[in-house]
Amino acid sequence: MKNITKWFKGLDSNKQVGLLLVPLLAIAVTASASSSPDETNISTQNTAKTRPVVTTKSVDQVQAIPFASTTIESVALPKGTTKITTAGVNGSQTLTFKVTITDGKETGKVQEGATRITLNPVTQVTTIGTYVAPTPPPKQASNCDPNYTPCVPNVSYDLNCADIGFRVRVIGTDVHGFDGNDNDGLGCESY
Repeated sequence: MKNITKWFKGLDSNKQVGLLLVPLLAIAVTASASSSPDETNISTQNTAKTRPVVTTKSVDQVQAIPFASTTIESVALPKGTTKITTAGVNGSQTLTFKVTITDGKETGKVQEGATRITLNPVTQVTTIGTYVAPTPPPKQASNCDPNYTPCVPNVSYDLNCADIGFRVRVIGTDVHGFDGNDNDGLGCESY
C-alpha cells in the first residue's frame, strides 16, 4: 500500500488521480466481496441433495363387469323368431389401490384387499321360438260339392261316375247316387 501512496504523490493533477482510483476501487470491492472459506462451505451444504418427499394414499377404482348371455327355446314364439326377453346389464366392482407418490409423481401402485362387487351383472336372455303351426287341411275349391271328397263339381244337374271319372267318398248326402245300392260310403268304385 505504501508504494501506491508514493506513486499517487508523483501524479500531476487531480484528474489523473481520479482516473486511476476508479479501477483500483473496483479491484478492492471485488476482493472484499469474494467469499471466505466458511461461506463457501455453507453454500455447498445448501446445494446438497435434499431427501425426496414420499407419500402414500388409498385410491378406489371402479371397473365394469361385462354381462353374460344365454339363450332358451320357447314354443310361445314361432320358429325362427328371436327375442331378447331379459336385457343384459353390466355390473361393477371396486378395487382399492395403495398409491405411492414421490415428489409429486406416482411411483407405485399395489392393490390392497379383495375386490368388492358393487353391482352384480344381469345375464342377457335371448328366447328362440320353436313353435311350428300345424298345416291346415287342404281346402276344397269353392266350386266343390260339400257331400263328396275329393272335389266333385257343384252343379245343378245330375252327374254320373263317367262325368267325374274317379272314385269318391260320400261324406254327406249322396245327391248324385254315386254309392249305388251297397251304401258303403264309396262311390264310383269301378274307377
